[in-house]
Amino acid sequence: CLSCRSSAFSGTEFQLVTAELTSSEVEQYDAAAQLWVDLRQHIELLKDADMLGDGRGIEALFWATQQRFFKGLLVAAKVAKAVRLAKDAASNNEAVVLSLWTTNEAAITRAGIYDSFASGPELAFEQFLQHLPTSKGGKDIPRVAEGHESLLKRVRDLKLPPNPLDALIDQLGGPSCVAEMSGRSQRSFKDPSTKEVKRQLRKVRGTGAARGAAGALSVNVAEQRAFQSGAKHFAVITEAASAGISLHSDRREVKGGATPRRRHMICLELPWAADKAVQQLGRVHRSNQLHPPKFTCIVTNLAGEARFVSAVAKRLAQLGAMTRGDRHSGFGSRGDVFGFGRMDLMSGPYGPAALSKALADLGLEEKGKASVNLERWPGGWEEFTAVAQMALETQQVSPGRDQDGKTLKRFLNRVLGMSCRLQETLFELLATHVASMEAADRRDGLLNQGVLSLNRGMRWGRLQQVTELMAENLPGALVLRRLCLMRGMDFEEASALLERAPEDQEAMQGFYMRSKHEEVLLVLRRRTRDGQVAYQLVLPHDSPKTQLDGNSCTLAKMKQNSMRRITPDAAKEHWTQQHRLSETQCLHVQRGQNCGNRNCRSGKRFLEETMLTGQVLVHWDFLCALLGEKNSLVRCELNTGAVLVGLVIPQDMVARLRQSILERAEDDEQQNPRERRRRQPDMVELSDSEASQASLSSSSDVQPIVRPKSPKQRRVDSSLVLSSSE
Repeated sequence: CLSCRSSAFSGTEFQLVTAELTSSEVEQYDAAAQLWVDLRQHIELLKDADMLGDGRGIEALFWATQQRFFKGLLVAAKVAKAVRLAKDAASNNEAVVLSLWTTNEAAITRAGIYDSFASGPELAFEQFLQHLPTSKGGKDIPRVAEGHESLLKRVRDLKLPPNPLDALIDQLGGPSCVAEMSGRSQRSFKDPSTKEVKRQLRKVRGTGAARGAAGALSVNVAEQRAFQSGAKHFAVITEAASAGISLHSDRREVKGGATPRRRHMICLELPWAADKAVQQLGRVHRSNQLHPPKFTCIVTNLAGEARFVSAVAKRLAQLGAMTRGDRHSGFGSRGDVFGFGRMDLMSGPYGPAALSKALADLGLEEKGKASVNLERWPGGWEEFTAVAQMALETQQVSPGRDQDGKTLKRFLNRVLGMSCRLQETLFELLATHVASMEAADRRDGLLNQGVLSLNRGMRWGRLQQVTELMAENLPGALVLRRLCLMRGMDFEEASALLERAPEDQEAMQGFYMRSKHEEVLLVLRRRTRDGQVAYQLVLPHDSPKTQLDGNSCTLAKMKQNSMRRITPDAAKEHWTQQHRLSETQCLHVQRGQNCGNRNCRSGKRFLEETMLTGQVLVHWDFLCALLGEKNSLVRCELNTGAVLVGLVIPQDMVARLRQSILERAEDDEQQNPRERRRRQPDMVELSDSEASQASLSSSSDVQPIVRPKSPKQRRVDSSLVLSSSE
């Protein structure tokens, strides 16, 4: 995991690929969903017959098994797409690693299936049925027994897809072509000559059978060598091989003129935990690699996939800012490495509220404001709502006024047991409400990305842009950067904001003049989450403010204030003058006062700050001891689009920090070279901005970056009332 996080992501590729369900797969899924509905009714029959006691254990097992069943169906539906991608990658001279998380080994072993590729979902259903009684008081209940046998026959008649691990190996050429690294001791394979499916113990060629965990480990090591040496170009890994094993394009494998192939990891199944997902990605992305890897995540077009995507995407987003910027800028601004986008409902704050709105819509006789496609429903909105309400009742998802994260999680779990068309429409309704609320918050500047952002969330307020002035490389893969922070906006941008602003029924929006200092500002109505009428003050020299004279700028405060309303033409001259003067003068000088502080930054549009970036987490204890414990990682987006993550260093600590890092590196080199090498990973790559600066000069550690002649390099986005980085 550390290797994956420490290695730069420059050169890596991430892509999201959709495996469209075929019509037969949709029919199979819908039939399976109806089967689970009938199983639910069978359980209610057992309860009525007092055959389950309090039924709590069966209830929990039912929902867990249903989720595992449909997750298995979704993974199996990706196999065909994964095989095509893997074969295409191999033809492009890539070595392919296919990642799964489960093997279904325990279920197959319990079932004792040795002559066919077993189906994980089918075994899960059958083994759940074994927990249900068919008799009471030692006497068989005919109706119950018949229902039990009927359910068992129906699940077998569905012809559910085989175990994905066995199917992948078989379709990619069998064990002789595919390196399997898993925790299972046995596997099913198809005999090339007879085409019969047989069960065999996994073993290292030329040795006895591998038994137990130690045996599986030795087989995995042998399979790893076969893959790394180029003897096999396909590998399948599961949870057991998702940590502590290297499958990267190792430059040490260069021999005889042949170079290792680029690695291409294809993810069919995401683990529940984000740190395990990063561990999994790190198998093919490690130091000393010859080629950066390519990552492909396969998802189905079924709405139920959102449950598994959300679980990991939320944790990835919370894992830490170091996975979202600086050398890891490939992860994107929200940690959304593959672009899951609308499939992720749990990373933000909108999911529960959107669910409340969606469930409320289902009670309406006519379609509400949310736009959904009703082509799948011949009976229109009325048919959709009737089917949805019945399905929600069956899945025990109760509509309520206030939904929380647990309710959203339950909804996403239970939606798996609904038909494909119902899932799609419900998800579309839910996603529409999420998008609507997110757009409203983005427009009004209330969008919270959950990351401490230098651009918009710190003491400087919301910045127009950040420019890098200087970068100084320090030992330990650290970089000290000098940044220029730009605030305020010119008159044209302010006028455009006013023109685009929604209508204010209170008629308070517009340009105002503060009489005392003849300073102009723009007042815009903003939306608050509590529904109160409030305003925002846009300034020519500073970030937008929500307070007026120390208090929240409400409607009452605006009416009591002595500011006078002026026309845009009258405001233009004053605005332009203050915008120009604030580039070099503090607010006191602008007002004609004597300011004795040569370093006064009050009211200046351009501020300079120092930021330490690079492998900050590696040196975290040392930095906390030097700078104090109260430090937070800060994310910063430059005007070039590059993302930095690091620590903002107080100006009076810069020289001390630099000296301490240099002295520490010198002491390490003299006293313990091995420890120094441990702190400095084998492969240290610079970010794009660092690399471009390093090419300017090889004789100095400090590379100046030319400040743009005009600070207005990039026009503020049309949605910028508060931030352009949202």
